[in-house]
Amino acid sequence: MDWMYEQSNFPKVSRLIVADRESVVVGLWRDGPDGSKSEVAMVGEGKTNPLVVLVRELLGSRLDHLDYQSDDFLGNLPFET
Repeated sequence: MDWMYEQSNFPKVSRLIVADRESVVVGLWRDGPDGSKSEVAMVGEGKTNPLVVLVRELLGSRLDHLDYQSDDFLGNLPFET
Protein backbone atom coordinates (compact mmCIF):
# COMPACT_ATOMS: atom_id res chain seq x y z
CA MET A 1 0.00 0.00 0.00
CA ASP A 2 3.03 2.33 0.24
CA TRP A 3 2.66 3.34 -3.40
CA MET A 4 -0.75 4.94 -2.66
CA TYR A 5 0.54 7.69 -0.38
CA GLU A 6 3.33 10.23 -0.42
CA GLN A 7 5.88 9.41 2.26
CA SER A 8 5.50 12.83 3.89
CA ASN A 9 1.78 12.21 4.49
CA PHE A 10 2.23 9.12 6.66
CA PRO A 11 1.37 9.60 10.33
CA LYS A 12 4.33 9.23 12.69
CA VAL A 13 4.30 7.09 15.82
CA SER A 14 4.82 9.42 18.75
CA ARG A 15 4.94 6.80 21.51
CA LEU A 16 5.04 3.04 21.81
CA ILE A 17 4.75 1.85 25.37
CA VAL A 18 4.89 -1.86 26.16
CA ALA A 19 4.10 -2.24 29.85
CA ASP A 20 4.23 -6.02 29.71
CA ARG A 21 3.17 -8.73 27.30
CA GLU A 22 -0.48 -7.92 27.97
CA SER A 23 -0.60 -4.10 27.85
CA VAL A 24 0.48 -1.69 25.12
CA VAL A 25 -0.15 1.94 24.13
CA VAL A 26 0.53 3.35 20.65
CA GLY A 27 0.33 7.09 20.10
CA LEU A 28 0.20 9.07 16.83
CA TRP A 29 0.67 12.77 16.21
CA ARG A 30 -2.23 14.46 14.44
CA ASP A 31 -1.52 17.77 12.69
CA GLY A 32 -4.31 20.32 12.98
CA PRO A 33 -5.29 22.74 10.20
CA ASP A 34 -3.75 25.64 12.14
CA GLY A 35 -0.38 23.88 12.50
CA SER A 36 -1.04 22.64 16.02
CA LYS A 37 -0.37 19.04 17.01
CA SER A 38 -2.47 16.72 19.10
CA GLU A 39 -1.90 13.13 20.02
CA VAL A 40 -4.26 10.22 19.47
CA ALA A 41 -3.61 6.96 21.30
CA MET A 42 -4.81 3.39 21.14
CA VAL A 43 -4.64 1.24 24.26
CA GLY A 44 -4.65 -2.54 24.18
CA GLU A 45 -5.04 -4.71 27.26
CA GLY A 46 -5.20 -8.47 27.57
CA LYS A 47 -3.19 -11.23 25.98
CA THR A 48 -5.88 -11.82 23.32
CA ASN A 49 -6.33 -8.13 22.41
CA PRO A 50 -5.51 -7.73 18.67
CA LEU A 51 -3.24 -4.70 19.23
CA VAL A 52 -1.31 -6.48 21.98
CA VAL A 53 -0.97 -9.61 19.84
CA LEU A 54 0.28 -7.56 16.85
CA VAL A 55 2.92 -5.71 18.90
CA ARG A 56 3.96 -8.95 20.61
CA GLU A 57 4.36 -10.63 17.19
CA LEU A 58 6.40 -7.71 15.84
CA LEU A 59 8.60 -7.24 18.91
CA GLY A 60 8.47 -10.71 20.45
CA SER A 61 12.06 -11.74 19.77
CA ARG A 62 13.35 -8.41 21.08
CA LEU A 63 11.24 -8.70 24.23
CA ASP A 64 12.50 -12.24 24.80
CA HIS A 65 16.07 -10.99 24.31
CA LEU A 66 15.61 -8.51 27.17
CA ASP A 67 14.33 -11.28 29.44
CA TYR A 68 17.63 -13.13 29.16
CA GLN A 69 20.03 -10.22 29.61
CA SER A 70 22.54 -10.24 32.43
CA ASP A 71 21.77 -8.50 35.72
CA ASP A 72 24.48 -5.96 34.86
CA PHE A 73 22.68 -4.99 31.64
CA LEU A 74 19.29 -4.77 33.37
CA GLY A 75 20.81 -2.57 36.08
CA ASN A 76 21.74 0.06 33.46
CA LEU A 77 18.23 0.44 32.01
CA PRO A 78 16.54 3.79 32.75
CA PHE A 79 13.59 2.19 34.56
CA GLU A 80 13.12 -0.11 37.50
CA THR A 81 13.39 -3.85 36.85
